[in-house]
Amino acid sequence: MENLNVSQGLHWGLKNVVITKYNYSMSTKPFNQVPGSSIFTINPLFAFTPNFDEIHVTINIIGKIKETNEIFIDATALFIFGVSNLKDFADYNEEKTNISFKDKNFEKMIVPMIIGVAYSTMRGILIAKGAGTILQVDYLPIINPQQFHKDFTIGDNSNVKEVE
Repeated sequence: MENLNVSQGLHWGLKNVVITKYNYSMSTKPFNQVPGSSIFTINPLFAFTPNFDEIHVTINIIGKIKETNEIFIDATALFIFGVSNLKDFADYNEEKTNISFKDKNFEKMIVPMIIGVAYSTMRGILIAKGAGTILQVDYLPIINPQQFHKDFTIGDNSNVKEVE
């Protein structure tokens, strides 16, 4: 695999981004369209392919207008990262339902970094696609992936964070 990043010994790179959902709707009620007028719910899902050659990160973003509580954006994207040597760092259990890392510090470093790349890319996609909308004025905030990862569990669907 060419052009891979090397982080903590892991060789990885972003291979593909697929926008699986993009629903934007204008508010039907008047509201004050200024920075801080929205709240975003962010739900990342993190998964490995069975042979450990890819990491899939799915990020769903839902944006609501604070004044009206209307959802104005519901977008989901799949980020596919190629990995050449993940087997050196992780193993599946016998049922292939859970992954364990040989070094817990590795997970604490790599998972936030990969989620950070996916989130930043999603943020850029929404800013570009949202030109001329509230997303141009009140876009997704910059987040610290380490803080975002603090309570994150791989494969857990309850990894929802709300940010303003």
